[in-house]
Formats: sequence, C-alpha cells, structure tokens
Amino acid sequence: MKNSNVVDSSAKLSDGLLSGSFSSFGEYDQCLETVVPHAKKKDEIQFLGQYCMVEMTLPLPPKTRRYRIYDQLEELRNFTGTEVVKFLTTRAHLMYYFPIKMGACIPSGCTK
Repeated sequence: MKNSNVVDSSAKLSDGLLSGSFSSFGEYDQCLETVVPHAKKKDEIQFLGQYCMVEMTLPLPPKTRRYRIYDQLEELRNFTGTEVVKFLTTRAHLMYYFPIKMGACIPSGCTK
C-alpha cells in the first residue's frame, strides 16, 4: 500500500456542513490496511495506518441556557464577516450539542 492511503482514508471537511452535517468518518478499513515500507530497508515497515477520531469544538461563550434549533447565540448576533461566516454564527449554538467529528488516518508511531 502507498502512503497516499493515509491522506485518502482520512476524512475531509464534509459536504453538508452548512445544513448540519457535523461528522465525516473517512475510510476506517483503508486506513488500517495502510502499510508504508521503509525507504531504504525493503524488508522493514516504516509505519502502519492508525485510525483516530478527532472531535473539534468552536471556542464558544459559556452555555447559559438550553437552545432550540432556530435560536442564536446573543454574543454572535452582530458578528460580521463573509456570508458563510454569518450563516455559521446562526448555527453556532448547535456546537454545544454536536461537535464536529472527523476520522483521521495517522502513522502508527503517533500518540495523543
């Protein structure tokens, strides 16, 4: 297997983020099947693919109440930026309940 499998099997920012899809898991099996041979010692393995789940949260203000789906954080109501950023501020409260989760294929020698 080629080391490009590590990149290919990792999740990418997924389609549907603007409509509430906060998870992208990548290709678990492809990651675990990744074997990268040593460049100089053909009979040795440099590393294997190791699948990890990464959870990302935005730096939001402390949660002061329970939010409904169409609520908005008061602190972000007057936020300026691109249209996409403005839209994301209207959905930022959902990050309290649904953090972004992405699968990552990393070399087996890596730790937390």
